[in-house]
Amino acid sequence: MRNEQILGAQGVNLLAYWRLAATEHEHAARLLQILDLPTGARVVDLGCGTGELTRLCQAIRPDLSWTLVNVDAWQLAQCPDGAQLVEASMIDTGLPTESFCAVIVAYAMGYCNVAQV
Repeated sequence: MRNEQILGAQGVNLLAYWRLAATEHEHAARLLQILDLPTGARVVDLGCGTGELTRLCQAIRPDLSWTLVNVDAWQLAQCPDGAQLVEASMIDTGLPTESFCAVIVAYAMGYCNVAQV
């Protein structure tokens, strides 16, 4: 496990990390602790895969509103109930800017074309 780094610029905090805890559940709990989101916050998970991180976070913080973005319709179909699903590239989601309290990109950057980022 590496220590997390929190970098701030122009009112935006970027949390760069590899792994925050030994288990997936503990990892999700630590992530939510660091984010310290207000009740009812809107969160978007870009490149969400099958939504497992969201599923774990929902169990801990059911008050959060989740939007899950993925280019793969099959993976989106596996995502947990209660989240808004968006079939799109994480680079161009079509979602309005500044509409989320947090943006999560967990384990997905390796799947995007870095020339487009």
